[in-house]
Amino acid sequence: MTAEDAAAICEHTQRLQSGARILIAGCGTSRVVDRLALLCPGAEVVACDISDVVIAQGKARCSTGRNSNVVFAKGDARDMREFSSGSFDLVLDKGTFAALEAVSLAEEVPAFCESHRLLKESGVLVTVGLGYPCGELLQLMRDRRVAWEVEAKGKVAGVRSDCVAFVLRPVQETEFDEHVPVRYFADDLTWDDSEAEEVVVRGGVLAKR
Repeated sequence: MTAEDAAAICEHTQRLQSGARILIAGCGTSRVVDRLALLCPGAEVVACDISDVVIAQGKARCSTGRNSNVVFAKGDARDMREFSSGSFDLVLDKGTFAALEAVSLAEEVPAFCESHRLLKESGVLVTVGLGYPCGELLQLMRDRRVAWEVEAKGKVAGVRSDCVAFVLRPVQETEFDEHVPVRYFADDLTWDDSEAEEVVVRGGVLAKR
């Protein structure tokens, strides 16, 4: 997924207004940092990565005053205790969580949990992954009382067919019901995405409630 596609999906969530705080978890050297900064100059874009080299390169790139609303911070997507709970309007994961899953689900679950903690009640997580999340991942999150509602989902044109972008709203503790079974679709365990309608987001298609 390109930086332009990811930025377009974030823009579609309508959480890029002036005064918003946006966290890119595992920013790498992606141009999505610059795209989001330009889309909403009145927002604060926090680009976070575990690599000292990536952070140094990002700071050097923005040192001339361009994209002055970008803050680079070293951090681990699995443990972002340097940020306060409920302090972001949008968290973007452009492949970092999928990379953690390639190691093990035990590495990926904390990243989802941290994003859940950091988001405001009205905030969303935009995450890009390969297909639906597996049942074990959802169960591990539910064991930690972390649940999500799908606000939108879809695929981007030109990307392999099993690459899916999800816009997830954090389910609050007061809404959480551990006795409600996780929903199944076509033998795959996934987030509930019923009653979705399709809308076009630049080159891609996003299904939105």
